[in-house]
Amino acid sequence: MKKLLHSPTLRSVLVYGASGLGFAGANLMLARLLPTTEYALFTLVIALSNLGYSLAPAGVDGIVNRRPLDAGPRLLRRSMSASLLVGAVFVVIAAIAYHMSPLMLLVLFVSTVAGGAMAVAGAQFQSERRYGISLG
Repeated sequence: MKKLLHSPTLRSVLVYGASGLGFAGANLMLARLLPTTEYALFTLVIALSNLGYSLAPAGVDGIVNRRPLDAGPRLLRRSMSASLLVGAVFVVIAAIAYHMSPLMLLVLFVSTVAGGAMAVAGAQFQSERRYGISLG
C-alpha cells in the first residue's frame, strides 16, 4: 500500500479526478447562480478554450513526449507559433459564428495560446519523467 502512495501514476489520477470533481461542482453552482444567457456564454467560452487548448500545440507536444528535445528558444518558437495560429483561428471562428464580444475573444485567444504552451511544457516534463510537475 505504501508503494501505491508514492506512485506518480496514482498521483496523476488523483489530481485529474479532483480537478474533474471541482470543475463539475463549479459548473453546477454557476448553472444555478448565473442567468441562462451568461451561463451559456461562459460554457461556450470554456468549450472553445478546451478545444483550442488541445489543438494549439499542433502535435508539438507529441513530438516532445516521444523524442528528447532541447527545451530552448527553438522549441518555444515552434510551440508558440503553432499556438498563436490556432488561437487566431479560434478567435475568427468565435467572432463569425458566435458574435462574441472583444473581451471574450481576448479571453479565448489568451487561454488557447497559454494552454498550448502549457501542453508542450507538460510534455517536456513527462519526457523527463517528472510527472508531478507535468500536471501543473
